[in-house]
Amino acid sequence: ALVLRGTAKHWAEGDSEKAAPPLGPGSFWFQPANQLHSDLCVDGGECMIFVHVFGKMDGTPASKPPRSPGPATVPVVNGMPSIVDMLVRPIEGLKFVDWRTPPVSDGKGIAVISGDPATGPNILLHKFKRENPSTLHWHSSAYHSVVVRGTVKHWAKGGSEETSPPLGPGSYWHQPPKQVHADACVDPSGECVIYLHTLGKLDSTPAQPEKR
Repeated sequence: ALVLRGTAKHWAEGDSEKAAPPLGPGSFWFQPANQLHSDLCVDGGECMIFVHVFGKMDGTPASKPPRSPGPATVPVVNGMPSIVDMLVRPIEGLKFVDWRTPPVSDGKGIAVISGDPATGPNILLHKFKRENPSTLHWHSSAYHSVVVRGTVKHWAKGGSEETSPPLGPGSYWHQPPKQVHADACVDPSGECVIYLHTLGKLDSTPAQPEKR
């Protein structure tokens, strides 16, 4: 789950709301199946979260004992990197770094939540600036993306920044592998943050210029 609006708390049986860390926009948690837990919006108003469920969506009261717990380590399913037990990552504890070699001073950075972007499936936050839109490129693996902060545009080859719709916090897109596309942060603040769940390693290949 990804917090998009408000401040939430998420805790497992044996823990408490008081001890659980506050989770603001950009914070993430992974909830294993069949583990007792609870959630709460503590913002005094409304919270919104993005939830990616690896099966049907259901909810069983704790008065009924859960089925046998899931495995301690979750295997890679639909590109989900292995995660041990419940994982809660407040955005304040995430560090954005430049993943490129050599580093480029353009304000871009990633904060890895789970997995290794260099080798396989991964979950991360990607930060980029308004003055540095991407050029047309493609990735070898598909990914899911959700806007966390700012306003973004995303378009495939043949489209354009001008004609693509603005995507604010909570907006979603799925990017198939090897499809040429581009992205841009168009927010007046000058900075955007998006959530990426890549189903394989994170790479980027510039599109070949069209022959005239």
